[in-house]
Order: sequence, then C-alpha cells, then structure tokens
Amino acid sequence: MDIWLILLIALAPGLFWLWYFYKRDEYEPEPLHLMALLFFLGITAALIAGALELGAGQAVTGILFFIIAVPVIEESVKFLMVLLFAYRNREFDEPMDGIVYATATALGFATLENAQYLIDLASPSSVLVTGVVRGILTVPAHALFGICWGYALGIAKFSPKEKRVPIITGGLVLGIAVHALFNFLMEQSYPGFAVLLLVILPLAWWG
Repeated sequence: MDIWLILLIALAPGLFWLWYFYKRDEYEPEPLHLMALLFFLGITAALIAGALELGAGQAVTGILFFIIAVPVIEESVKFLMVLLFAYRNREFDEPMDGIVYATATALGFATLENAQYLIDLASPSSVLVTGVVRGILTVPAHALFGICWGYALGIAKFSPKEKRVPIITGGLVLGIAVHALFNFLMEQSYPGFAVLLLVILPLAWWG
C-alpha cells in the first residue's frame, strides 16, 4: 500500500479532532502557529515516550507495562511539552487554553502513534479498518487523557500560587489514571467499555 496513503489515513483523524477542539474555543481562538507548534511537539513527545518505553519494557512486563509504565511515561511527556512551551506563553490567558493546548499536543502524539501502527500492517484492508477504529477510539482517547491535566493547568494558572502544584498534580494523576483504565479495558478485550469511558467522562464534566 502506498506510504503516502497510509500517512494520510494516519494524519486525518488527528487533524479532524484538532479542528474540533480548536472550534470549541470560539471566544478567543488560539494562534494557529502555536497550535501547529504544540501538535508537532506532540509528535516529538511520541518519539521520546517510545524511547523511554523501550527502556521501561526491560523492567516492567506484561499487563503492568501497559497499565502503569505506558500511561505514566506518555502523559508525563505530553504534559511537560505543554508546561515548558505553552504554560508561560502570553497567549495562555484563560483556563480553556489549557484544554486546547493539551489536546493539540495529545493529538500530535496520537498521530505519530497511529502512523507507526499502520505502517506495520500488510494489507490495504487492514490499514483502512485499523485506521478507522483508531481514529474514532484511540486518537480521541489521547485527547481525553490530555484534557484531564490540561484543564488542571488552565485552572492552576489563574489560581493563587499556593494552590497551583496540588491542582496540577491532581490533574496529571487523573490523566494517568484514566489512561491506565483505558489501556486495561483494551488489554482485557473490553473495547465496548473503553468506548463507554470516552463518552461518560466528557458528559460528566460538561454536565
């Protein structure tokens, strides 16, 4: 299968969800150049996380690798990208921005992860099916994990200094925990419950 078609299938879900979350910030949209930077920083985060996971895989194996090592590494690296490159940016001027920047980074991460999965597949049908499934399940899942700590960053930035560390820490721990639960459900072949998780948590927050 043509490599450019594979890359298109891998890229399309991430760009769609990036556009979707970007449009949610309708009152004061963020600069496109900053959104693009964070998207590509998410791709960089995926490369860094991949290297760290290779090392962690030597120490932690089996289900513990997927429900402990992977969530901790991936959410921490994505979080650091936003903390280092967006948190102190003057454009970060309202709590909603934490969610927007976190999802942009998470979707860049998910896009490279998507490409890595699809390139390893042999047949066009398997690429298409896997691309669609990951596009509606795994890609938005990464955005959801990022929303947990992105929202915390947004709240913390406009809170008293003494409250910031607990708020941010709580958000990061929540993102890791949700990621761990999602991975556990997928590893145990309960994708229906994983989908339910993606639906219930946003509804709980927005309700």
